[in-house]
Amino acid sequence: MLAVFLVLGCGAGHPSPPSRPNSEVQSWNACRILDDCTWSLGEGGWPAAVNAAGLPAYQEWVRSQAPFTTYFMPGDCFAYNDEFEAYLSRTKSSVACVAGSCVLETEPSCTR
Repeated sequence: MLAVFLVLGCGAGHPSPPSRPNSEVQSWNACRILDDCTWSLGEGGWPAAVNAAGLPAYQEWVRSQAPFTTYFMPGDCFAYNDEFEAYLSRTKSSVACVAGSCVLETEPSCTR
């Protein structure tokens, strides 16, 4: 799934993100049209494409996970903060609804 960067292959060899219950993933990422989707910061500070109606629940879930979870962080992928900021900027315009799921169509190019 492309919706959350951590699921992508950029972080090969790094810890995997915690898994979410399927019912939450389905409601947070479900879409019929692009307007159903929105951009948000997700787990570990990475961008995510989520269902706009489910955004508050998704953000609450992210906040509840942060104190208890170790993430693959932007500093583990990008050598410089401005590279991560440029990636964040690109992701804001890459939200899409693909096969019934909100996704980001932009993948990071890690420099570390």
